[in-house]
Amino acid sequence: MKVVLLALENPKLVLNKDYAGGFGAGFATGNTLLSKIFRFVRKQNETLPLMSYGYAGAIFREEGHNVVAKTNEIVGADLYLIQPSMADCSNELEYIKRIRKETNAKIGVMGPFVKAMLHQFEPYADFIIIGDPESVFIDIAKTGEIPKGSIQSKEVNLDDLPYPAWDLFDYSKFGNSLLIKGKPAFFVQGSRGCFYRCNYCPYLVIGDKHKIRKPEKVVDEIEYLIKKYNAKAIIFRDPLFTGIRKNAKAIAQEIINRGVKINWMCETRLDHLDKEMIDLFHKAGMRTVKVGIESASEEVLRADNRIPITIKHQEEMINYCDKKHIKVCAFYIVGHPDDTHKTISDTISYAKRLNTSIANFTVATPYPGTVFYENVKDDIFEKDLNKWDAFHSVFKHKNLSKEEIESYNDKMFIWYYLRLRYIAAYIRRLF
Repeated sequence: MKVVLLALENPKLVLNKDYAGGFGAGFATGNTLLSKIFRFVRKQNETLPLMSYGYAGAIFREEGHNVVAKTNEIVGADLYLIQPSMADCSNELEYIKRIRKETNAKIGVMGPFVKAMLHQFEPYADFIIIGDPESVFIDIAKTGEIPKGSIQSKEVNLDDLPYPAWDLFDYSKFGNSLLIKGKPAFFVQGSRGCFYRCNYCPYLVIGDKHKIRKPEKVVDEIEYLIKKYNAKAIIFRDPLFTGIRKNAKAIAQEIINRGVKINWMCETRLDHLDKEMIDLFHKAGMRTVKVGIESASEEVLRADNRIPITIKHQEEMINYCDKKHIKVCAFYIVGHPDDTHKTISDTISYAKRLNTSIANFTVATPYPGTVFYENVKDDIFEKDLNKWDAFHSVFKHKNLSKEEIESYNDKMFIWYYLRLRYIAAYIRRLF
């Protein structure tokens, strides 16, 4: 069987399709010269793959199938596998229609966007995978039989999966040099899922169970990536890397015990970090950590069912990371349902006070399938799903206009990065 993994590229967009829990996250800052510069820098420095495609390639290859990855080229095949993103969905739907018209291939689609918006894809896809897709890949690869309709996937043991087949892609370009030095950089999962229930979180759409891998298996994969692909950096693709602290610490300790030398980054909550853990992670090679701050207002966060983290602890952990020369990337959201001009102003001030190496500002987006979406669906005015990219306001806000929210988000990048205190810290961190 010839299997094509279709990873479409849209030159008009700055889009990472694996982010936002697999919905895909854009970077559509405003139209000022500085905004365009920000987009250019981001696009030039970030090239990262879809994990689902890496696993799909490995699983089908393992059973002797011919697997190829294509970007914008349609070729003859037996099966096309596609993970559509929300912010480029119209372009991807057009390609799916073309595949149906121009080839005899069967078409399978997957991912959280597909799960949440089945009606968009049911007329064109032969089958739709609901949930983590690997068990369906395994069934098709072993039997050669193409399923029909909506298929609920089964749970898999993450340690039993083959390592992703990254050589299907131009992996030499993999990396995000704004966050972590070294190319190629590869995604690795120490765990999947998250046991928190923030109502806006897109990671909960595909599956809400938190699963972990054995630390030895994780480090086995890292050593494999170094040997086979000359990996220079690892990006842990866990929504909550230190969710099970014992497991995360065991991964770091295993890296140290084996003498593996590689830079890596992870994503977690600051209340799942402490100084002892940061010391251990730094010794093991952690050089960047991504954390969600979201808002300076505890009331706004609680309304979103997010458990606030004390300001004292946030500042202590961020300052300690800075002292250890660990880059911190902090995430902020503008336009929470309970946001006001004051809460946004407070968040801007707080972001400046934390003064992390990287600050990323996005617009609150009610991803279909989330509680947030259910709460505001009657107030949604934006029908063009391509604008659901975390940079456009899509629902009627009770306190702020669409223009105010988007203006805040655009200006926050300028207000944050064009400051003497930030520039001085940036220079200090270089040395």
